[in-house]
This record gives sequence, C-alpha cells and structure tokens, in this order.
Amino acid sequence: MTNSGSTDDMSQSNMGDAQTIAQLAAENPDLSILVKALKATGYDQPLSDASASFTVFAPTNAAFEALPAGVLDNLMKPENANSLKYLLMYHVSPNLVRASDIATKVADADNGQISPQTLHGDLTVTEQNGKVMIKDAAGRTATVTQADIVASNGVVHVIDKVLVPGNVDVASLATDSDMAMQAMEKDAKDSSEGLWGDVKETGKEVGNAIGNAADAVANTASSAYKGAKEEVKETYNEVTTSDRDMDEDAMNTTTSTMNRSTANTGSAPDATIAEVASSNSNFSKLVTAAKSADLVNLLNSNGEFTVFAPTNAAFDALPDSTSNMLMQAGNQDMLKTLLSYHVIASKISAADLMKAIEKSNGYFRIQTISGSSLIASMDGDNVILTDGNGEYATVTDTDIEASNGIIHAIDGVLTPRN
Repeated sequence: MTNSGSTDDMSQSNMGDAQTIAQLAAENPDLSILVKALKATGYDQPLSDASASFTVFAPTNAAFEALPAGVLDNLMKPENANSLKYLLMYHVSPNLVRASDIATKVADADNGQISPQTLHGDLTVTEQNGKVMIKDAAGRTATVTQADIVASNGVVHVIDKVLVPGNVDVASLATDSDMAMQAMEKDAKDSSEGLWGDVKETGKEVGNAIGNAADAVANTASSAYKGAKEEVKETYNEVTTSDRDMDEDAMNTTTSTMNRSTANTGSAPDATIAEVASSNSNFSKLVTAAKSADLVNLLNSNGEFTVFAPTNAAFDALPDSTSNMLMQAGNQDMLKTLLSYHVIASKISAADLMKAIEKSNGYFRIQTISGSSLIASMDGDNVILTDGNGEYATVTDTDIEASNGIIHAIDGVLTPRN
C-alpha cells in the first residue's frame, strides 16, 4: 500500500499514538467535514473512547464535496441526523485493520479481493498498482490516499470518495430528500448506545475471501464448510461456555423476550431440517428453492445446522425479476450461494444467540457456510440480522427444533455482499 509522506509522519509521531481517532481527525483540516458530521450525529463520542478499537475509512472534504449537489446539505440538517449516522457507519469497522493486514489478505485471497465488514454492511477491497481500492455497494470505487494514521484507539485510512451503502439512493437525496431520508432512518439506529455503543473488536479477521460457495455446500466435508464450522463454534463456545450454569428459568425468560409469532412452531426433534421445513406451510417457497439449488441433501445430513429461514412472505417481497432470475435453471449456483448465506454450521438457540449479542457489546458476527457472514444485533426485544449489503431481516419465530439442528424464521431474504 502506498502511503504519503504526511501519513508516515503522523504514524510515527508520539502524538498519533496518544490521541484518539476523533482527536486526530479534528486536527486534520482535510477531514473537517467528516468531523462536523461526526459531531452532528454524536459519533465523535464512540471514536473518542480510548478503550475501543476501530478502523475508519475517512473521506476527505473533497470527497464529500464531490457528492451530487444538495446531498451534503440535506445530510447535515439536524432533522436528518439519523440518516447521516447510517452513512457514517458504513465507513467504520469494529476491527483494527492496518495496511499490511489488507495487503496480506488480498494477496492470499483466491480472487484477489476481501470483504471487510463495517457497522453497516460489507465493502470489497482490492489492491491495484500498490494502491488499496475500496468498492462500495453502489459500485463506486474509492482509493486509499493516506494509510495507517495510528491513534490510541485504532487506525484511520483517508479515502477520496464517500462510500455509499446498497440501500441509499444518493441522487434522490438531492431532489426529494424526504423519501430518501425516511428510508434511511428506518434502518438507522437512534443512539450511540445501539449498534455503536461500546462496540469493541469482535472479530479475528478483517474479512472473508469469497470462496466457491457451490463447492462448500455440495460437499459438507470441504475446507470452506469446515472453516465456517470452526469459526462459528470458536466464537459461539466462547460465549456460551460461561453461561451453562444459567438456570432453566433464566434461560426461558431470556428466550421469551424475543418477539416471535409462535414459539417452536412445527418442531420435530426426530425429523431433519429439510423434513421440518417441508411440513411447515410458511416455508414452502424456501423448500422449493432448496430443491432447485440441490441443498436438500445437506439439510437432511447428519451435521448440525442453524437455518435462518425466510418465510413465504419474505420471498414474496422480492421483486419478480429477482425471483424469476434465481429460479432459472442456469442460475442454480447463484441460488445456492444465496440460500447458503442463511445456513450456519452449528446449532445456536435463540437464548444463546441473544446472549452472544449481549457479550459482544450488541454486535455479534456469524459466519455462514457460504463463506460470508451476518451481523446479529438487538432492536428492543427483536433479533435483527444485517447482511453484507446493509439490509435487515427480523427473527419472527425461533427454536424450531430438528434432529440435525434448529430453524429460526425471518421476515426477509438476506443477500451476501457479492
């Protein structure tokens, strides 16, 4: 990765190591708009927490000014503070990601790219001619112009474009801000105690190289499957081991706090996940898709799985063009990758998932067998899953038991970043 002279100076100075990200940004005149935005949303406070560990991809003033006319002005209005938070979250990773980490992982990735997670979806990172390139969900590519500005609570990489999450229409913000702002605020959290709060470093990896999802699903003994299983169990066991002495009443109380339509609907401990889903009329479209994607054998196998199962209503909410494309015979691999993104290679009950979220400071990373991961968080009493594009699904029914795992129903179809 290419660094400018000023980056080297800041990285090597004692001043940088002693100051927080918020303090360093405040002293950089090229980041004054970012600093103003952070203060407007209150997110200068989390980045001032010396005990935290963040990576910030920091757009310069020129990057903000390059947005379509009117967008920046609308975002900076006090009444749109939540919408601005939503955009800023897409520039922050809760992990420490140095330039050398990025270069190493990109070099090791089979396809030359990695997908580091932010607090609102995944990015796509590549390296070209010694420069790190970051592609957002909208297909815009930003270049890291200054790397490894080291702070006491993380690192800053300066970038030359504002990164845009997949469900944000930047152009509409300039012309009809009300509709765009309402859509953004639906997903944005209302305070820094939520998804930000005391978020600390919760993952061991910068991102996941996009593997061959079809092979991972078709062969449950494949390295991709094993890697997913090991990573899930490592984190899951760490969270749950200390809680095994929790009495049954406490566990039942924890489980009941989740808002779900019908608890344990359709459980059949002697039937496989595929059989349980087939007997539940709410999952008929999922079952049809699983058959088309050749996933039924996996969900009938002797493994141990958790399936976040989109209901028929969730599939109905997809655009007709998307549904038709996924069900075409020539798109079996695409459908298989999508459905694999809803399967975890370990059994995780509702109570344990909620406990994992709590112990991870409200932000729990879940590895799927597709090779990509989800983020689980709480919104009141509801468990929310965030996919690689920053879209949300709510868990509506939990702990549907099967002989080889467990099903949790969700109200949306999740999609991986790529």
